[in-house]
Amino acid sequence: MKKIITAILISIAASANSNAQQSMMQDVSMPYLNKLVETARANYPKFKWSEAKVNVAKANVTRTKISYLDVITASYIYNPRNSVSLYNPAVANTGTSGSGDIRNNNLLQGYQVGVFVNVGVLAQKPLQVRMAKEELNAARYDRDAMNLGLETEVKNRYFNYVQQTNLLRVRTKAVLDAESALTNMKFKFEKGQVSFDSYNQVLMSHANFTQEKVASEAAVLMAKASLEEIIGTDLENVK
Repeated sequence: MKKIITAILISIAASANSNAQQSMMQDVSMPYLNKLVETARANYPKFKWSEAKVNVAKANVTRTKISYLDVITASYIYNPRNSVSLYNPAVANTGTSGSGDIRNNNLLQGYQVGVFVNVGVLAQKPLQVRMAKEELNAARYDRDAMNLGLETEVKNRYFNYVQQTNLLRVRTKAVLDAESALTNMKFKFEKGQVSFDSYNQVLMSHANFTQEKVASEAAVLMAKASLEEIIGTDLENVK
């Protein structure tokens, strides 16, 4: 009888091992994985933050180039006609005949515009532009590194999810086989054809397989949650 019990247990274990040896590669979908990576790029906060840093750095380069205009200052002075000032000394003498001798510097009358260039600020601009471009490069490097890390992490979590799903399928099949063996053994035990110890061994084996299935179900749920965390949405939303 012990040989029969041992054969039953070996048969169940062999069935589980046979299913475990099946390749999970048939369940790996590269197009679906690429969609997961793109979804993560669109939703993952840290990657969006790295993209924002690049955009800010680009804007800073443009702002720094435009700031070349800051070195130029324009101003104007209005000097009315026939006024007397340090810039426009004028002496006007008129007679009763209506004629007069007017001495006035016409060049310094009316509106006068001046343009000034700050040489010190101008000398600093090339360095500021170069620094802004280097900050843009640094932001791009950070984004590229984040992109590579994000892609690798999505792949790792996806492969783990597929692995756990396959293990659950294997353990579910083992539980079904154990249930079939337990039903057969129970029938024989009730007929008095096997001892309680023999029946109890199959019963414990069924409990162990069931426990492994429950643990595998939890592993699948955790793997799914981990993958959904990084892609920023439910797997059901990724078609």
